[in-house]
Amino acid sequence: PRWSTLLLLLLTPPWPFGRAIWTDEAFPVSSPRHASLADVLEDVRKNEETPPLSSVLAWLWARVAGASAESIRALSLLYAVLAVGLFTDYAQRALSQTEALIAGGILAASPLLGGYVLEARAYTLTLLLTVCCVVLFERLWGHPGDRIALAGYALAGAALLLTSYLGVALLVAHNMCWAGSALWRRAWRRLLGWLGAQLFIAGVFLWWLPALLGRLQIVLAFTPYKGVTPLNHALAMVGVVMHGRVTSAWVIVWLVVSALIWALIIIAAASELQRRETFVLRVFVLPALVLLVTLVAIEAAASRYLMTLLPGASLAAARGWRALQPERPRLALALICVVLGGMLLYRLPARLSQPPAPAWQPLAAYVAQHVAPGDRLIFQPPYDLRTFEYYYRGPGLPLLGARHYDDFYYADGYSFTDSWTADEALAAAEGARRVWVVQNPGSASPKPALPLLLLDERTFGALALRLYARPAP
Repeated sequence: PRWSTLLLLLLTPPWPFGRAIWTDEAFPVSSPRHASLADVLEDVRKNEETPPLSSVLAWLWARVAGASAESIRALSLLYAVLAVGLFTDYAQRALSQTEALIAGGILAASPLLGGYVLEARAYTLTLLLTVCCVVLFERLWGHPGDRIALAGYALAGAALLLTSYLGVALLVAHNMCWAGSALWRRAWRRLLGWLGAQLFIAGVFLWWLPALLGRLQIVLAFTPYKGVTPLNHALAMVGVVMHGRVTSAWVIVWLVVSALIWALIIIAAASELQRRETFVLRVFVLPALVLLVTLVAIEAAASRYLMTLLPGASLAAARGWRALQPERPRLALALICVVLGGMLLYRLPARLSQPPAPAWQPLAAYVAQHVAPGDRLIFQPPYDLRTFEYYYRGPGLPLLGARHYDDFYYADGYSFTDSWTADEALAAAEGARRVWVVQNPGSASPKPALPLLLLDERTFGALALRLYARPAP
């Protein structure tokens, strides 16, 4: 496990620790600043499309390590290190040393993991809990009477479901495997303990089920993921290890590595089919099919939703090398070298270069220095409010935007893509003598052209700041 975690750390660039937070980090970073867990849970219920466990753990972490963005990102890195270490330790016990080396290298070097390892979000915790579920399930598969493993699986499964709703795909796949094995062997007693573990998982999740049902009713009011096509799903699945956001300059590397990963997985599955083994079926094939059906049903295709497949894909690719190696050792070696070398090459630009980030901190400092009583500040797009609020340290200032997604986009009826319009902005700022407008050109939201007197206009990186005043009567 040491070499795999070392590889993960070597590939992790240092600059994301101190970069400005962005929209998807604004809520996870601000939640730990709440005074109580009840406030954290309410914040998650109103704003997040993920369950609350990651926010609860971040709140507890912040009590010890602080609530800064750097601290929460460090927690995300810690989850990733634990996931890679635990995964490699399991691979060394379950596979040959060379297979473990390959599987651990693929997981540690994966661009999918690299894309989230230093983001203040739930995806590395999802990976850690996925690894726990896979390891404990495989332990149970070989030792059905291991009550400690069964209890651990129940806890890990409940935690996974409270971290990622899509963790249900992995749990459903495990249930299908277990039920199929019990029916095939007529081992009815195996079902009893397993059923108890599943009832525990369901019982724990029932606590959060009302919040999930509420989210399902309103999420279509502001989700940007509409019009998902089969091509989107195909690209996501093809890049299960490489991440679906293809860097244009490296598209050939992305295609080659993705194709070889799938070739190794197919070789492994075909080889096990001939030998009537089910390891690759359990760890990857069935979970991938269940997850794909789920993503098609909910019309979602973002690569981050595939984090629960990453450990299984790494194990399956390593098994593909083992199946190929006895008959074509040189080809097997060449494929693995191209896969690992291509992943390292693909990760290199992110390791060496730092992309520009919105200059929220200097913008917030400037507003704090020049704000006057009676001012109001409008955000375009409205969901940038919490990002600004994280950095603002000035006098009290009414902020007009989406403090809570549910309230703003559902209860108040604003459009996710079209707000603010000029009329909406003027109505919201009614009674203010001066109106600040922050425009983030990185979004597709329209620029509100306010029919007011422009007093000041300046830019902070990619952010535009304008100060308007109402004409004197």
